[in-house]
Amino acid sequence: AVVVVAGLMVSRLPTLSGKGKAGPVPREKVIPLVAAVILIVVLLFSHPFQTMAALMIGYLALLPVGFARYARYAAAEKAAGA
Repeated sequence: AVVVVAGLMVSRLPTLSGKGKAGPVPREKVIPLVAAVILIVVLLFSHPFQTMAALMIGYLALLPVGFARYARYAAAEKAAGA
C-alpha cells in the first residue's frame, strides 16, 4: 500500500498542494497549524505505523477533492480563454 501511495505522490494526478490564491496563512490560524504539525511529529515518534497509515488514508481520501478542484479550475480557465 505504501508503494502505491508513493507512486501516486509522484504521478501527474491533480492533488491539493497547500498553495493557493489565499496567500500566507492568516495570523489566527498559525498556532493551530503549528500545534497540528507538532502533534503529527509526536505521533510519528510514538506510533509510527498507525500515524503513517492514518496519513496515507487521509491522502487517499483527499484525491477526489483534488480532482474536483482541478476540474473547476480547468473549466474556469477554459471559460476565460473562450
